[in-house]
Amino acid sequence: MHIIHRRYSILHGISIYAPVGRRSLSNKLGLSEKIIRTETEFLRSEGMIEVDGNGMDISSKGADILDNLSEFAMHFEGLKSVEAKVKRIIGCKNLMLVAGNADEDAGTTALLGESASKELMRYLKEDSIVAITGGMTIKCVVDAMKPVHGKYVNNLIVPARGSIGSKMEIQSNSLVAMLADKLECQYKLLNIPDNLSQASIESIVKEPEIHDVLEAGKNADVVVFGIGQAEHMAHRRHLDHKTFENLQNKKAVGEVLGFYYNSNGEVVYNSRSVGIKIGDLKKNAHLIAVAGGASKAQAILSARHILKDGSLILDEGAANRIIKLNEIQIKQ
Repeated sequence: MHIIHRRYSILHGISIYAPVGRRSLSNKLGLSEKIIRTETEFLRSEGMIEVDGNGMDISSKGADILDNLSEFAMHFEGLKSVEAKVKRIIGCKNLMLVAGNADEDAGTTALLGESASKELMRYLKEDSIVAITGGMTIKCVVDAMKPVHGKYVNNLIVPARGSIGSKMEIQSNSLVAMLADKLECQYKLLNIPDNLSQASIESIVKEPEIHDVLEAGKNADVVVFGIGQAEHMAHRRHLDHKTFENLQNKKAVGEVLGFYYNSNGEVVYNSRSVGIKIGDLKKNAHLIAVAGGASKAQAILSARHILKDGSLILDEGAANRIIKLNEIQIKQ
């Protein structure tokens, strides 16, 4: 069992970091180079990986084996019981847990993206409207999506809100274009900053092009978004000092789509932003939230009321912290 689990871990590591060399994989997985050399030779002999000048990559056979062994790995690592506990605490209809802690290992964020991409494909129909936010976690979701040819040409991908920050590669517009390219479908962009004055917002939403994108977002069949820590997102959105102090006074801990929540799930602030709001979505829209790292635990708990009928993909670090926070609350 331990050999099977070790080979599974190595195969999974190759799938995340490919193309990757043995030494690099050894450092990332914390295994000796001797073990990596022995096991990767076995994996190559069985046709599960391919090796060239760039390093090792997983084969289609290896990808199938990974998928088939995912339940085994979850049970072996004891994650299934953790997943069940968190599912009861959050009350989420569909909850998926991946191993690791995104606060400590960037590879865990890649795992979150892989799991979320599969969940998105579960709900994707041939004429769906999909709205997505920006951010590094959602970029990992888009990166993990496999190209699909010809099936989703009638789909439409739109940004859930205006772009924020200076990193173009993780802005919602950039990710919308990337996802649409992989699905070979249509897309629309929201070419406005995320944080505007109220007067500017009232004016700009009347523009036909902007109005068209926002209406498409309201009719989204699937919405994919991250869950942010209130303080981090306030800095990222360049909120003024007075607003920042207001968030601290009202004990905001989480942020979703521009709404800031306290630990009771109450909205304490709504940022000035152009984008879709949870309350504006049609009733059967499916929400897919992705968040990782123990530091996100409070933020995830603050948003649990909007996740009941949706999907939540989180990691082991966040899950264990959520369980501890729940135990503390029960004792109080």
